[in-house]
Amino acid sequence: METLKDFDAAETQLLEFVNGVPNDADLQTVVQNIHQLEDWINFNVLKEKAQDLNLNWFINFLEKGWLDTESIELEFEKIIHLNLFIKTIYSSGTLNGFDANIYESQIQQYKNLHKEFTELTKNQLTMKLSDRIPNFSQEAVQSSEIGILQKAIRNKGRGLSIRKLFDQIPTLIPRLKPCMLMSPISVAQYFDVNEEHFDIVIFDEASQLPTSEAVSALARAKQAIIVGDPKQMPPTSFFASQKVDEENFELEDLESILDDCLALSIPSNYLLRHYRSKHESLISFSNAHFYDNKLLTFPSPDDLNRKVTFEFIDGFYDKGKTRTNKNEAEAIIEYIRIHLENKNKKSIGVVTFSQTQQSLIEDLLQKLFLENPHLEEFAINSEEPIFIKNLENVQGDERDIILFSIGYGPDEEGKVSMNFGPLNRDGGWRRLNVAVTRARYEMKVFLL
Repeated sequence: METLKDFDAAETQLLEFVNGVPNDADLQTVVQNIHQLEDWINFNVLKEKAQDLNLNWFINFLEKGWLDTESIELEFEKIIHLNLFIKTIYSSGTLNGFDANIYESQIQQYKNLHKEFTELTKNQLTMKLSDRIPNFSQEAVQSSEIGILQKAIRNKGRGLSIRKLFDQIPTLIPRLKPCMLMSPISVAQYFDVNEEHFDIVIFDEASQLPTSEAVSALARAKQAIIVGDPKQMPPTSFFASQKVDEENFELEDLESILDDCLALSIPSNYLLRHYRSKHESLISFSNAHFYDNKLLTFPSPDDLNRKVTFEFIDGFYDKGKTRTNKNEAEAIIEYIRIHLENKNKKSIGVVTFSQTQQSLIEDLLQKLFLENPHLEEFAINSEEPIFIKNLENVQGDERDIILFSIGYGPDEEGKVSMNFGPLNRDGGWRRLNVAVTRARYEMKVFLL
């Protein structure tokens, strides 16, 4: 804008100089602006070409100082896009008649109806299940099973194992507990194998369940639903020993019930909608490298901004001694401290490549809480506690913000070992897939 004003001033002074008798001030002004004379001439040439292209409106905006002359191409593009947007709106009856208030009102009505329907369904289910609970005072005489259970309650289970009690009340258990949450080992321990105790058994995280452990529950049910992701963690003997050398330990990935079911071509359905990540960048890596871009994600309102960021740390990996990265751990603790100080309500999870790095961060976090009790109080009262886990045990967990501690990197002499713990072994890509898909809103990767 200042350039155009200088052009105008130079033009005025030059015309006065040509048409009249110039004074010393006029001559001085002309001399001061003579270097812009060529630019002004070029501007007028381009102005004539623009007028031939019916761009008088744009020239008018420019001369009135409404546009930023430093980014004239961008300004022109913005005006064209805005004009196209307005024309599109007015050419469509649906868009032209769109009322945001009515639209928001319909959304709110839907939310209210959905909430009301959910509450009614819950109440209906509660009433239906409550109606099946036997009346102990009235049915005790007619049912020997109720009498057996009442006797066991009065005796506090003395001399009677849970399995024997369950064997004696097979029809009463489904009435009292139509849905039971148990581990496969508990099912084998408490229920006799000669009876079909369940109409259906559902395995969750089946990719981590060895077939040998699942058989006991399958044998006691009429039907089974096996839920899992073959791209995620398989069963492993990683924690079979208390003393684990992560860098030299050969992981033994076992066969899962999910793998065996897929191998037998048991009918299956694939769930392609990804629910966890609120931003597409959080799942894009796994979607591209592990799921062939088949996962359907929901667009984010701030889709232009990526929610995966790198935090580069100045430090080294202490390979020969502690096998930890202290600077990286301290940076993560500092981030957590600031997060809690600002009373940010988003939950935090820390994922590490190794157990030793996990232990170090846990110790530093405990130290932070000892020195700042108010931060620990805020963290405890949060909806979700802070977790610190490694690649082997983070499956199934999720948090709003995930802090990813690589740990490995150049040692004190600047040498980089190509050993990255469990990630180097067979199935390491599955562990990476699990680790990088734990965040709902944001993931920060800390590395050297």
